[in-house]
Amino acid sequence: MDIERTQLKTRDIEALVRKINGVYRQWRAFAGTDDAELNDAASWRNLTIKALHGVVKPSRRPYALPVLVDAFDNTLLELEVAYWMLEDAAGARELATENMNLMHEVQALRARVATLEQQLAREQADSAAWRERALNAAPATVKIPAQTVTVRSKLDREVLRLMAVTGLARSWHIITRVMETGLAQHENGVRNAIKRLKEAELLTDFTWNGKAQQWKPRAGGGRQLLQLTRLGQTWAEAAFKITVAPCELERLVQKHKGVEHAVGILEAQHWLAAAGFTVDLEPPARLYNAADPWGARVEPDLTATLRGELWPVEVQREVDTRNGEKWRKAVELYGRLMLIVFNEQRREKQLQLLREELARWDWPAGSIWVWSLEALERGVEGWTVLEK
Repeated sequence: MDIERTQLKTRDIEALVRKINGVYRQWRAFAGTDDAELNDAASWRNLTIKALHGVVKPSRRPYALPVLVDAFDNTLLELEVAYWMLEDAAGARELATENMNLMHEVQALRARVATLEQQLAREQADSAAWRERALNAAPATVKIPAQTVTVRSKLDREVLRLMAVTGLARSWHIITRVMETGLAQHENGVRNAIKRLKEAELLTDFTWNGKAQQWKPRAGGGRQLLQLTRLGQTWAEAAFKITVAPCELERLVQKHKGVEHAVGILEAQHWLAAAGFTVDLEPPARLYNAADPWGARVEPDLTATLRGELWPVEVQREVDTRNGEKWRKAVELYGRLMLIVFNEQRREKQLQLLREELARWDWPAGSIWVWSLEALERGVEGWTVLEK
């Protein structure tokens, strides 16, 4: 079998483990006191979960997904036979439903293979070796229908290349990434490159509802949010022979209905990843009742996993008592919650409100971490743990 290059995320493994445990519980219920059947159930569960845990390390994942999918295909066929044998037994319909859910899980994993391949290609395109070749090979002058655009500075070309490949819109991260290449000695050199590219109409401010946007996590001046213009996209595609990545803010701003919140979520993703967490920007909703898909649910802004613990993460623009019920539901379903506010001033207010919430008699047991983006960016331990 040809092994496709893919990546398997921690959330995939966790989802499959939950499904396995669900089937295992149903199997035990049907087995009753039959020791042989109970042993078969335990053996199947332990071996399958052991295989999943064997690919938890990132170094083991690139080729794991197709193998695991095939293994689950075979497992589901065996389970299907067992379910037919139990057709007349009480609860057989629930087992068949569980089997169907697992089949859907496998189909979803197969669909993600193609997406992960595309992600891998983009990551390779942003590697140092590719960048150097692209910058050296990119012509300073590109002919675009009805006009000719020249970008003489290698530094300016790197800003365009980085934004085209990654979709970065946050200027402070663009400056940091370009500084890492050694093409500029000072941050002002990159800022000047951005200014030149805006004057050449290759870059522009990110706009929302017809207005140029900035990000202001605390009192003081705002930070630039940028995007390639249509001309800038055309230039980058012609110069670097790539398909330009969408701006990182486009989809998130639509989903979260605002620029401030979307940027806060991206910042939380960045700093949590830097702290060692595996972060998912598209976490699935968690239902209170799996049998009621339209019922109450928790939909965190993102999730962060560290040493096998999955944390729902809420990025709070404002600190307000009306969020108390949302926090309580998250702790009830996950057993933990991470709240990230923009600055230290808001963190102190957030802690005060949480302590009042924890004093409620019906507050569920669990842990809450409170961080601020300001502290994360400075690299200090700006987090507090509250427990009940």
